[in-house]
Amino acid sequence: MVNKASKINRIIGRSSAINISSSGGTEEIARYIYNIYDCEIFYEEKISFKDTLNFLKDKDTKIFLLGASKIFVIKFLLSTLIFKCKPSVIFIKTTNKVNQKDLILRFLLLYIFKKVNVADLDGSYFQVFPLHRKMTINIPELVNVNLKSKNILDSFIKLNARDIDIGYIGRVDDEKGFFEAIEIFENIRLKDYKKLCDILIWDDKKDTQIINDIKNKNIPSLTFNTNFKSLNSLPSYQNIKAVVLPYRNFNSTIRVPLVIFEALSAECLVFLPKWIKEDKEVLKLINEFQNINKKEEKNLFFYDKRDDLINLLNQELVNISEKIY
Repeated sequence: MVNKASKINRIIGRSSAINISSSGGTEEIARYIYNIYDCEIFYEEKISFKDTLNFLKDKDTKIFLLGASKIFVIKFLLSTLIFKCKPSVIFIKTTNKVNQKDLILRFLLLYIFKKVNVADLDGSYFQVFPLHRKMTINIPELVNVNLKSKNILDSFIKLNARDIDIGYIGRVDDEKGFFEAIEIFENIRLKDYKKLCDILIWDDKKDTQIINDIKNKNIPSLTFNTNFKSLNSLPSYQNIKAVVLPYRNFNSTIRVPLVIFEALSAECLVFLPKWIKEDKEVLKLINEFQNINKKEEKNLFFYDKRDDLINLLNQELVNISEKIY
Protein backbone atom coordinates (compact mmCIF):
# COMPACT_ATOMS: atom_id res chain seq x y z
CA MET A 1 0.00 0.00 0.00
CA VAL A 2 1.24 3.50 -0.85
CA ASN A 3 -0.07 6.14 1.51
CA LYS A 4 -0.34 9.89 1.39
CA ALA A 5 -1.35 11.58 4.60
CA SER A 6 -4.95 12.89 4.63
CA LYS A 7 -5.70 11.69 1.08
CA ILE A 8 -9.16 10.22 0.56
CA ASN A 9 -9.09 9.23 -3.11
CA ARG A 10 -8.01 5.67 -3.69
CA ILE A 11 -6.66 3.38 -6.42
CA ILE A 12 -7.40 -0.31 -5.92
CA GLY A 13 -5.94 -3.16 -7.99
CA ARG A 14 -3.51 -6.05 -8.01
CA SER A 15 -0.03 -5.29 -6.72
CA SER A 16 1.38 -6.67 -9.98
CA ALA A 17 -0.53 -3.99 -11.92
CA ILE A 18 -0.53 -0.76 -9.89
CA ASN A 19 2.79 -0.70 -8.03
CA ILE A 20 4.08 2.72 -9.10
CA SER A 21 7.61 1.72 -8.12
CA SER A 22 7.53 -0.77 -11.03
CA SER A 23 7.44 -0.49 -14.81
CA GLY A 24 4.49 -1.21 -17.09
CA GLY A 25 1.43 0.26 -18.80
CA THR A 26 -1.07 0.02 -15.94
CA GLU A 27 1.63 1.22 -13.54
CA GLU A 28 1.99 4.37 -15.67
CA ILE A 29 -1.77 4.93 -15.54
CA ALA A 30 -1.70 4.40 -11.77
CA ARG A 31 1.18 6.87 -11.44
CA TYR A 32 -0.78 9.49 -13.40
CA ILE A 33 -3.98 9.04 -11.35
CA TYR A 34 -1.93 8.99 -8.13
CA ASN A 35 -0.47 12.41 -8.94
CA ILE A 36 -3.48 14.06 -10.57
CA TYR A 37 -6.11 12.94 -8.05
CA ASP A 38 -3.92 12.81 -4.93
CA CYS A 39 -4.57 9.16 -4.16
CA GLU A 40 -3.68 6.38 -1.81
CA ILE A 41 -2.92 3.04 -3.43
CA PHE A 42 -4.36 -0.20 -2.04
CA TYR A 43 -3.55 -3.70 -3.29
CA GLU A 44 -6.58 -5.96 -3.56
CA GLU A 45 -4.65 -8.90 -2.06
CA LYS A 46 -4.35 -6.99 1.23
CA ILE A 47 -7.80 -5.42 1.48
CA SER A 48 -9.96 -6.74 4.31
CA PHE A 49 -13.74 -6.64 4.63
CA LYS A 50 -13.30 -3.85 7.18
CA ASP A 51 -11.23 -1.85 4.68
CA THR A 52 -14.00 -2.20 2.12
CA LEU A 53 -16.58 -0.86 4.56
CA ASN A 54 -14.36 2.11 5.38
CA PHE A 55 -13.91 2.87 1.67
CA LEU A 56 -17.67 3.03 1.20
CA LYS A 57 -18.41 5.52 3.97
CA ASP A 58 -17.12 8.75 2.48
CA LYS A 59 -19.26 10.40 -0.21
CA ASP A 60 -16.44 12.81 -1.12
CA THR A 61 -13.96 10.13 -2.14
CA LYS A 62 -13.16 8.72 -5.58
CA ILE A 63 -12.28 5.05 -5.92
CA PHE A 64 -10.42 4.00 -9.09
CA LEU A 65 -10.53 0.28 -9.89
CA LEU A 66 -7.45 -0.27 -12.05
CA GLY A 67 -5.74 -3.56 -12.89
CA ALA A 68 -8.01 -5.36 -10.43
CA SER A 69 -9.07 -8.95 -11.03
CA LYS A 70 -12.58 -9.36 -12.45
CA ILE A 71 -13.61 -11.38 -9.38
CA PHE A 72 -12.48 -8.60 -7.04
CA VAL A 73 -14.24 -5.92 -9.12
CA ILE A 74 -17.53 -7.85 -9.05
CA LYS A 75 -17.26 -8.48 -5.29
CA PHE A 76 -16.41 -4.84 -4.63
CA LEU A 77 -19.28 -3.56 -6.76
CA LEU A 78 -21.70 -5.92 -5.03
CA SER A 79 -20.49 -4.49 -1.72
CA THR A 80 -21.29 -0.98 -2.94
CA LEU A 81 -24.81 -2.16 -3.68
CA ILE A 82 -25.33 -3.98 -0.39
CA PHE A 83 -23.94 -1.19 1.78
CA LYS A 84 -25.44 1.68 -0.23
CA CYS A 85 -22.25 3.05 -1.71
CA LYS A 86 -21.55 6.75 -1.19
CA PRO A 87 -18.25 7.32 -3.02
CA SER A 88 -17.74 7.80 -6.74
CA VAL A 89 -16.43 4.55 -8.25
CA ILE A 90 -14.52 4.62 -11.56
CA PHE A 91 -13.76 1.31 -13.26
CA ILE A 92 -10.85 1.75 -15.70
CA LYS A 93 -10.87 -0.49 -18.75
CA THR A 94 -7.33 -0.68 -20.15
CA THR A 95 -7.80 -3.27 -22.93
CA ASN A 96 -10.40 -4.18 -25.54
CA LYS A 97 -10.19 -7.90 -24.88
CA VAL A 98 -13.55 -9.51 -24.12
CA ASN A 99 -14.13 -12.78 -22.28
CA GLN A 100 -17.03 -14.31 -20.36
CA LYS A 101 -16.17 -12.56 -17.09
CA ASP A 102 -15.90 -9.26 -18.92
CA LEU A 103 -19.36 -9.73 -20.41
CA ILE A 104 -20.76 -10.37 -16.93
CA LEU A 105 -19.03 -7.25 -15.68
CA ARG A 106 -20.41 -5.21 -18.56
CA PHE A 107 -23.94 -6.36 -17.69
CA LEU A 108 -23.47 -5.45 -14.05
CA LEU A 109 -22.06 -2.02 -14.86
CA LEU A 110 -24.77 -1.19 -17.36
CA TYR A 111 -27.88 -2.46 -15.59
CA ILE A 112 -27.19 -2.50 -11.87
CA PHE A 113 -24.55 -0.05 -10.69
CA LYS A 114 -26.00 3.33 -11.49
CA LYS A 115 -23.23 5.26 -9.70
CA VAL A 116 -20.29 3.50 -11.33
CA ASN A 117 -18.40 5.36 -14.05
CA VAL A 118 -16.32 3.56 -16.66
CA ALA A 119 -13.12 4.99 -18.09
CA ASP A 120 -11.16 3.76 -21.10
CA LEU A 121 -8.05 4.97 -22.94
CA ASP A 122 -9.40 6.01 -26.33
CA GLY A 123 -13.20 5.92 -26.37
CA SER A 124 -13.39 2.70 -28.43
CA TYR A 125 -14.77 0.66 -25.50
CA PHE A 126 -17.96 2.69 -25.62
CA GLN A 127 -18.46 2.04 -29.32
CA VAL A 128 -18.92 -1.65 -28.47
CA PHE A 129 -20.51 -1.10 -25.08
CA PRO A 130 -22.52 2.17 -24.93
CA LEU A 131 -22.58 3.79 -21.51
CA HIS A 132 -23.71 7.22 -20.39
CA ARG A 133 -21.53 7.09 -17.29
CA LYS A 134 -18.25 7.26 -19.17
CA MET A 135 -14.93 9.07 -19.17
CA THR A 136 -11.68 8.68 -21.10
CA ILE A 137 -8.15 8.87 -19.69
CA ASN A 138 -6.25 11.61 -21.55
CA ILE A 139 -3.28 9.64 -22.93
CA PRO A 140 -1.26 12.61 -24.30
CA GLU A 141 -1.61 14.38 -20.95
CA LEU A 142 -0.78 11.18 -19.04
CA VAL A 143 2.44 10.64 -21.00
CA ASN A 144 3.53 14.27 -20.62
CA VAL A 145 2.82 14.35 -16.87
CA ASN A 146 4.68 11.09 -16.25
CA LEU A 147 7.67 11.97 -18.44
CA LYS A 148 7.98 15.31 -16.66
CA SER A 149 7.88 13.62 -13.25
CA LYS A 150 10.71 11.28 -14.34
CA ASN A 151 12.82 14.09 -15.86
CA ILE A 152 13.21 11.81 -18.88
CA LEU A 153 13.55 14.63 -21.39
CA ASP A 154 15.80 17.02 -19.47
CA SER A 155 18.78 16.40 -21.73
CA PHE A 156 18.26 16.04 -25.46
CA ILE A 157 20.80 14.33 -27.71
CA LYS A 158 20.62 14.94 -31.46
CA LEU A 159 19.85 11.86 -33.51
CA ASN A 160 23.17 11.78 -35.35
CA ALA A 161 25.02 11.85 -32.00
CA ARG A 162 23.27 8.81 -30.53
CA ASP A 163 25.19 5.55 -30.13
CA ILE A 164 22.50 3.00 -31.04
CA ASP A 165 21.16 2.92 -34.59
CA ILE A 166 18.12 0.66 -34.12
CA GLY A 167 16.32 -0.45 -30.97
CA TYR A 168 13.42 -2.60 -29.84
CA ILE A 169 11.85 -1.57 -26.53
CA GLY A 170 9.44 -3.89 -24.72
CA ARG A 171 8.96 -7.38 -23.33
CA VAL A 172 9.93 -10.80 -24.65
CA ASP A 173 6.48 -11.17 -26.17
CA ASP A 174 5.46 -12.44 -29.59
CA GLU A 175 2.35 -10.21 -29.76
CA LYS A 176 4.50 -7.15 -29.03
CA GLY A 177 6.74 -8.12 -31.93
CA PHE A 178 9.89 -9.14 -30.05
CA PHE A 179 10.68 -12.12 -32.30
CA GLU A 180 9.82 -10.11 -35.42
CA ALA A 181 12.32 -7.46 -34.28
CA ILE A 182 15.00 -10.12 -33.85
CA GLU A 183 14.39 -11.37 -37.41
CA ILE A 184 14.63 -7.79 -38.69
CA PHE A 185 17.94 -7.33 -36.88
CA GLU A 186 19.20 -10.60 -38.37
CA ASN A 187 18.30 -9.62 -41.92
CA ILE A 188 19.16 -5.95 -42.05
CA ARG A 189 21.73 -5.43 -44.77
CA LEU A 190 24.00 -2.82 -43.22
CA LYS A 191 25.90 -5.01 -40.77
CA ASP A 192 27.66 -2.17 -38.97
CA TYR A 193 24.38 -0.80 -37.60
CA LYS A 194 24.39 -1.00 -33.80
CA LYS A 195 21.25 -2.75 -32.56
CA LEU A 196 19.76 -2.86 -29.07
CA CYS A 197 16.96 -4.82 -27.44
CA ASP A 198 15.94 -2.92 -24.31
CA ILE A 199 13.94 -5.61 -22.53
CA LEU A 200 11.61 -5.39 -19.54
CA ILE A 201 11.90 -8.78 -17.81
CA TRP A 202 8.64 -10.26 -16.51
CA ASP A 203 9.43 -13.96 -16.34
CA ASP A 204 13.05 -14.06 -15.16
CA LYS A 205 13.87 -17.70 -15.97
CA LYS A 206 11.96 -17.99 -19.27
CA ASP A 207 12.95 -14.57 -20.63
CA THR A 208 16.61 -15.02 -19.71
CA GLN A 209 16.73 -18.39 -21.49
CA ILE A 210 15.22 -16.92 -24.68
CA ILE A 211 17.66 -14.00 -24.61
CA ASN A 212 20.63 -16.31 -24.08
CA ASP A 213 19.51 -18.49 -27.03
CA ILE A 214 19.39 -15.38 -29.25
CA LYS A 215 22.80 -14.22 -28.04
CA ASN A 216 24.20 -17.59 -29.13
CA LYS A 217 23.18 -16.76 -32.72
CA ASN A 218 25.84 -14.02 -32.70
CA ILE A 219 23.74 -11.50 -34.62
CA PRO A 220 26.19 -8.76 -35.67
CA SER A 221 26.25 -5.64 -33.46
CA LEU A 222 23.22 -6.75 -31.38
CA THR A 223 23.29 -6.10 -27.64
CA PHE A 224 20.71 -6.56 -24.88
CA ASN A 225 19.83 -4.26 -22.02
CA THR A 226 17.63 -6.06 -19.48
CA ASN A 227 15.58 -4.35 -16.80
CA PHE A 228 13.34 -5.95 -14.21
CA LYS A 229 9.71 -4.87 -13.88
CA SER A 230 10.19 -4.18 -10.17
CA LEU A 231 12.98 -1.63 -10.71
CA ASN A 232 11.00 0.96 -12.74
CA SER A 233 14.03 1.48 -15.01
CA LEU A 234 13.77 3.88 -17.93
CA PRO A 235 14.35 2.57 -21.48
CA SER A 236 17.31 3.92 -23.45
CA TYR A 237 15.25 6.29 -25.64
CA GLN A 238 17.81 9.09 -25.54
CA ASN A 239 20.52 6.84 -26.92
CA ILE A 240 18.56 5.29 -29.83
CA LYS A 241 18.10 6.76 -33.29
CA ALA A 242 15.31 4.49 -34.57
CA VAL A 243 12.81 2.46 -32.52
CA VAL A 244 11.15 -0.56 -34.15
CA LEU A 245 7.84 -1.66 -32.59
CA PRO A 246 6.48 -4.47 -34.80
CA TYR A 247 3.27 -5.17 -32.84
CA ARG A 248 1.20 -8.11 -34.09
CA ASN A 249 -1.76 -6.84 -32.05
CA PHE A 250 -2.47 -5.05 -28.76
CA ASN A 251 -3.75 -8.13 -26.89
CA SER A 252 -0.86 -8.30 -24.43
CA THR A 253 -0.58 -4.59 -23.78
CA ILE A 254 -2.84 -1.77 -22.71
CA ARG A 255 -5.16 -0.45 -25.41
CA VAL A 256 -2.75 2.36 -26.38
CA PRO A 257 0.90 1.34 -25.84
CA LEU A 258 2.70 4.19 -24.09
CA VAL A 259 6.12 3.25 -25.51
CA ILE A 260 5.02 4.78 -28.85
CA PHE A 261 4.49 8.19 -27.24
CA GLU A 262 7.61 7.98 -25.09
CA ALA A 263 9.81 7.20 -28.10
CA LEU A 264 8.28 10.10 -30.05
CA SER A 265 8.89 12.39 -27.07
CA ALA A 266 12.57 11.49 -27.19
CA GLU A 267 12.45 12.37 -30.92
CA CYS A 268 13.42 8.86 -32.00
CA LEU A 269 12.37 7.71 -35.43
CA VAL A 270 9.47 5.34 -34.72
CA PHE A 271 8.54 2.48 -37.07
CA LEU A 272 5.12 0.84 -36.69
CA PRO A 273 3.24 -1.78 -38.72
CA LYS A 274 0.65 -0.37 -41.12
CA TRP A 275 -2.34 -1.94 -39.32
CA ILE A 276 -1.86 0.55 -36.46
CA LYS A 277 -2.35 3.42 -38.92
CA GLU A 278 -5.75 1.92 -39.73
CA ASP A 279 -6.75 1.96 -36.04
CA LYS A 280 -8.47 5.35 -36.07
CA GLU A 281 -8.65 5.84 -32.30
CA VAL A 282 -4.96 5.11 -31.75
CA LEU A 283 -3.87 7.18 -34.76
CA LYS A 284 -5.97 10.10 -33.51
CA LEU A 285 -4.20 9.99 -30.13
CA ILE A 286 -0.77 9.80 -31.76
CA ASN A 287 -1.57 12.83 -33.95
CA GLU A 288 -2.94 14.73 -30.95
CA PHE A 289 0.20 13.95 -28.99
CA GLN A 290 2.40 15.09 -31.88
CA ASN A 291 0.49 18.38 -32.17
CA ILE A 292 0.53 19.13 -28.44
CA ASN A 293 4.26 18.49 -28.20
CA LYS A 294 5.08 20.10 -31.56
CA LYS A 295 6.81 16.95 -32.78
CA GLU A 296 7.70 16.39 -36.40
CA GLU A 297 5.45 13.98 -38.31
CA LYS A 298 8.54 12.92 -40.28
CA ASN A 299 9.69 10.92 -37.23
CA LEU A 300 6.81 8.45 -37.54
CA PHE A 301 6.78 5.71 -40.18
CA PHE A 302 4.34 2.94 -41.05
CA TYR A 303 5.41 -0.13 -43.00
CA ASP A 304 3.53 -2.95 -44.69
CA LYS A 305 6.02 -5.83 -44.93
CA ARG A 306 9.36 -6.65 -43.34
CA ASP A 307 11.33 -5.84 -46.50
CA ASP A 308 9.60 -2.44 -46.65
CA LEU A 309 10.69 -1.79 -43.08
CA ILE A 310 14.30 -2.76 -43.78
CA ASN A 311 14.37 -0.43 -46.80
CA LEU A 312 12.89 2.39 -44.72
CA LEU A 313 15.41 1.85 -41.94
CA ASN A 314 18.32 1.89 -44.36
CA GLN A 315 17.08 5.07 -46.00
CA GLU A 316 16.30 6.99 -42.82
CA LEU A 317 19.49 6.01 -41.01
CA VAL A 318 21.47 7.20 -44.04
CA ASN A 319 19.52 10.46 -43.78
CA ILE A 320 20.58 10.77 -40.13
CA SER A 321 24.23 10.22 -41.03
CA GLU A 322 23.90 12.97 -43.61
CA LYS A 323 22.45 15.26 -40.90
CA ILE A 324 19.07 15.73 -42.50
CA TYR A 325 17.53 15.33 -39.04
